[in-house]
Amino acid sequence: SAPRALAQPRPVFPREALREGYNEGRVLATLAIGADGRVTEVTINSATPSRAFGRAAQQALRDWRYEPGG
Repeated sequence: SAPRALAQPRPVFPREALREGYNEGRVLATLAIGADGRVTEVTINSATPSRAFGRAAQQALRDWRYEPGG
């Protein structure tokens, strides 16, 4: 079964994206989760707009937490 999320803070909307005229974005990422429930690796598979949203998502995803041992 999938790990149970305990905390999933949302990314901060990138100012760079606002300046470029974006009001939304999309990110597809793969996470590796350690036995303690912490995210140990974040891989951004795709992001639109790529640079701004990829960075923001990666920063937020590192703070996600899951139930240990899941």
